[in-house]
Amino acid sequence: MADLTATSKNILKKHSINTPIQVLIAAVIGILFGLFFGDYCKIFRPIGTIYVMLLQAAVYPYIISTLITSLGELTADKSIKLFLKSWYLYLFLLFLVFGAIAILGYAIPSINSKLGNQIVNTTQPSFLTLIIPENLFFSLTYNFVPAVIIFCILFGVTLQKIKTKNSLIEILKTISETSIEYWRWLVKLAPIATFTMLADVAGTIKLYQLIALSEYLFLFFFGTFSLAFWLIPMVISALTGIKYKSLLSKLYKALVISAATTLSVLSLSYILEAVKEFLQERKASLSQHDIDIVNMNLLISYPLAQ
Repeated sequence: MADLTATSKNILKKHSINTPIQVLIAAVIGILFGLFFGDYCKIFRPIGTIYVMLLQAAVYPYIISTLITSLGELTADKSIKLFLKSWYLYLFLLFLVFGAIAILGYAIPSINSKLGNQIVNTTQPSFLTLIIPENLFFSLTYNFVPAVIIFCILFGVTLQKIKTKNSLIEILKTISETSIEYWRWLVKLAPIATFTMLADVAGTIKLYQLIALSEYLFLFFFGTFSLAFWLIPMVISALTGIKYKSLLSKLYKALVISAATTLSVLSLSYILEAVKEFLQERKASLSQHDIDIVNMNLLISYPLAQ
């Protein structure tokens, strides 16, 4: 009887539709639903908004706890060695990302709009405010991600020298694991959220708006798809030796989830799983040290692309 139950579960798991495919199906249905029912789809807007807000609630707890833990558990020697081996890669990725943004910025035409005359001049934060965490809570409130990341790096490196850090690290690990579990639970609702968001967009956008934005949309999607499916994968493949097909096969879940929901934070757990799989192909087993390095690199890299 036990064998029969296990077999049944394996069959159901094998033939079940995974979440990224569900999200794609929900996206298509949502667009069709929006085109058919039009402005009535406005009623779905609060659902998508609530979902996005719930997802964002765990972003900073995850980033802060995981990055501080990953750095805090390393020794000073290992941190210096890791920095010396990876600083040029981060610099290269930084130039790659900002170079792509600059090219797209020059290629995409400006859109004339009556709203342009209604822009209110506001005081913009200085560059130092964006990257230097003078007040962590201020940076968190105004979503200055680089400042938060730099604070975590400095705090984590300093924590390496503290002898009585085990209790703090255990608490931060619990927060990190809870954040991941929280996202895994919310990801199950991603198809519903995708349906509501795309139904709202497809139902409320007008044909003349699409025509006016056609050149912008074409260049935007051309640029992002070129980056996601050609330039960045080819660079990763050249630097790591991982085959292009293997790379996309393991990252397709992250790409589908982030593209369909427009919420890149949902891709973090999928990217983490993919990196672990690539490492397991080269190593018999992964140590906690390996996982800490993966987490640290992922969370430092994330703001660059974001």
